[in-house]
Order: sequence, then structure tokens, then C-alpha cells
Amino acid sequence: MIYNRAVEQKFKKLVLEAFGKRVVSLLYFGTRAFVGAICDSDYDLMLILNKHNPSDIFKLRKICQGKQFKGLDLNVNFIYLSDIKARGYKNFQLRSLRTDFYNYLESAIVLIGRNIFKQNPTKTSRRILVDLMDFKIQEHYGRCDKMLLQNITEKTLCKNIRKYVKGIIRFILIRENIMTIKDITKYSFKDVFDLAVGNKIFEPTIATKFTFLLKDSSSRKDLEVLESIRRSVYKTYLSLYSKNL
Repeated sequence: MIYNRAVEQKFKKLVLEAFGKRVVSLLYFGTRAFVGAICDSDYDLMLILNKHNPSDIFKLRKICQGKQFKGLDLNVNFIYLSDIKARGYKNFQLRSLRTDFYNYLESAIVLIGRNIFKQNPTKTSRRILVDLMDFKIQEHYGRCDKMLLQNITEKTLCKNIRKYVKGIIRFILIRENIMTIKDITKYSFKDVFDLAVGNKIFEPTIATKFTFLLKDSSSRKDLEVLESIRRSVYKTYLSLYSKNL
């Protein structure tokens, strides 16, 4: 099911006007695309053009900063097909996002062109996948530490920490072979919560707190609860990690 069609269609129209036939792919992915609009999810889009032109980034910047997208969490990823081919599909990397992100994009919704990731699928060994999940869990956990020490409102902190803790829980389930990367595209957090509880990955006292991650919390007290959940989830991860050493 596709959600938020107004936003995606506006962006699609502007991209076609700016880049025309040079667009190889415009993909829509993420929680809003796959499992519905929730308050702490970005609008995740990926634009792939055929090859570099110096004016591209500035054209795209103008689109993203347009008044029609003001106040929205518009997360646009941008890359060239020529650059992807130069490294090879199996070596694809966008920022710190590696093979697992590639597999995730294989299920992305096509707005323009074709899904080059689905057309060129990759296989990831179990060992590499576990290493990638370890990296992402640690990265998400560290992001929360950094934000908590910045001058950010409780409302913004609650929004972002909810997002990253839910991500960590998903990564733990993938790491433990309970769900796959592609399952992220079809499972709501309620589904993930049920999987975590059903497979007894977390202690019951921790699992019962997961419903709090579904609330639109924003106060200092809410932040303290979220921080407690974050730490409990991370301690569970460390216990699982130590068993693999």
C-alpha cells in the first residue's frame, strides 16, 4: 500500500520538470511508503540520474527547499547511475548505508523509471548481515547519545529517540534471523513488537514497555521513559552480541 500520494506526486512532477529523460529512477521507500504515515517517519525518496551535471545538485536543492515541502521531513537521497556502475552494484554504498540498504531498496516503490536495485539483486551472507546489523545498532544508539547532549527540545528528542529505538529493535530481529531486511517494507512497528514478544528476544518487563514507542510523547518525563527503554533494548543487544564472540 502506498501512502502520502500528495507529497510524492508533487515531488515526482518537479523532478520530471527539472531533469526529464535523465531520470533513471525515482524511488519511494521507508515507513511512510510501506506501512503508513506516522509522526516520526521521514518521506524517504531516492533520485538516480544518468550521469553528472554540475547544475543537478542546485536544481534538486531548489526543489527540496520549495515552500510546498516546508515543515515536512523530506529525506532525498541522490546518486548517479554512472557512479554506481563505476564501483559495481555489489560494492554499492550510500554514506554509511551498505549492502543491507541495497537489499531494502530492492522493494522500493517506483515513481519514475525502473528499480535498478531490483533488476540487479545482491546476496548477503549471514555473517556479513550480522556485522552490518551490529554496525547499524551501534550507530543508532550513538546518535541518541549525541542528540541528548545537544540543545534540542524535548519534543524533537522524543520524536528522534522513538525512531532510533524502533530501528534498533528491528535490527536486532534481523540480526537474530527472526525477520529479513525486506520484511521492514511490510511490517508495521506493531508487527515488529509482536515478533519481538513472540520470540522472547526481550525480557517481559522490557517488552511490555514497547507500546510506549507508539505514543506521541513530548515531555521531559516521556523522554526519561524513552531513555530507559533505549538502555534496556541496548543491554539486550549486548547480551546477544556477547554470545557470538
